[in-house]
Amino acid sequence: MKSFLVLVAGLLIGVGLFRLGSEIAAFQTVDQVAAGWRNGDGMGAAARAQDMRYAVASGDPRQMERMTQDQLQSAPFDPVLLSLLAVARMSGKTPDLVTGAGLLDQAVAIAPRDRRVREIRKAIQDGLQGPPPTLPPLAE
Repeated sequence: MKSFLVLVAGLLIGVGLFRLGSEIAAFQTVDQVAAGWRNGDGMGAAARAQDMRYAVASGDPRQMERMTQDQLQSAPFDPVLLSLLAVARMSGKTPDLVTGAGLLDQAVAIAPRDRRVREIRKAIQDGLQGPPPTLPPLAE
């Protein structure tokens, strides 16, 4: 019985040390350390949020889709991530409007009162329903 308790204690200490090491590694990559202290999920969550901000700011739909897919592995029903995945799918050279619209509908169904989801959806709808871009006249 003692050996079992020692084994369980060692396992718990090992898991704790691993978690501490991952938090230290994330702490070294986070630009805004205060954000990591504020949220209850720690520095790892702050590092993932920072990576997502950089992916959105880059304007590259492939990078944004890759980041949202990675983060949806741990939070599959996050409405903001689903909305951002819809933006990534609806952007780029070959937009997938049907899948993007389905993802936006799913995000709104999950969180109908979330301001962020409503704003993302409105921005996409305005972009799709806006006037077409004016093309310069063809040279003769």
